[in-house]
Amino acid sequence: MKQIKFLGMLLIALTMCVGLNSCSKEDEPKWNDNPAGAIQGTYVGNGKLSWMDILDEEVWNGMKIDVVRSSNEYVILTLRFADGTTILQSDRVYNVIETSTGYMLRDSNAPNVEVTIDKSGNMHYYNPNITVGGEEGYSITFNGRRE
Repeated sequence: MKQIKFLGMLLIALTMCVGLNSCSKEDEPKWNDNPAGAIQGTYVGNGKLSWMDILDEEVWNGMKIDVVRSSNEYVILTLRFADGTTILQSDRVYNVIETSTGYMLRDSNAPNVEVTIDKSGNMHYYNPNITVGGEEGYSITFNGRRE
């Protein structure tokens, strides 16, 4: 009887060892250790300036957003018209966060600004806090693709 118990416990122990080892073989997700370098470049598309998010003031075809890497995890953005004239340039540094679908850019001083870049190189930019000629209530929206 003791031998049967011993063999049963041994069999359970071996089963547990094999089961636990097979779980550890799974690949861990691979995250980019230089996400800013992965998204830097120029994105070209169409943008628009809206007032109070209800009235389109201007539509900009061929708008460009330059994403410049400042470190492995941070970038600076510059928005330009198609002719190269700067629309919006700031010294704000955006933290690049890698997600399962792409990248998200965040600035703690501008929590309402939304910037996402998917794995295919498509960028969406939305800034609801634009002042034009001293008047608040404007927003800029951009959808484009990496050049």
